Amino acid sequence: MGFRSAPPKSKLFQIQCSPTVHFSISPAPAEGSGRMSLGPNTLLFISMEEVSLVEGDRKLSVTYYEDDNEVLGKAVLHLTAIEVSLDVDADRDGKVEQNNPDK
Repeated sequence: MGFRSAPPKSKLFQIQCSPTVHFSISPAPAEGSGRMSLGPNTLLFISMEEVSLVEGDRKLSVTYYEDDNEVLGKAVLHLTAIEVSLDVDADRDGKVEQNNPDK
């Protein structure tokens, strides 16, 4: 299930983001296009290449257009990346082993 932030009359959108934020769009847009067509099944996938130093330290913004010139709205995501580790002290000897078979 997704979230749609686009204003109702949006036909095009453009994305800007922090250097360590990456995105992909499905279906893939035409190569070299700055503003992309917005369809009912357009999906935006977001990833970050490193853990955040502080909360909300990365951003991704989407600007929505009715045509090439008229801005209808802008959505800004403040992103925070965390690291999740499943490494545990499984045998409770005070040492965290990354490859313990008992975890």
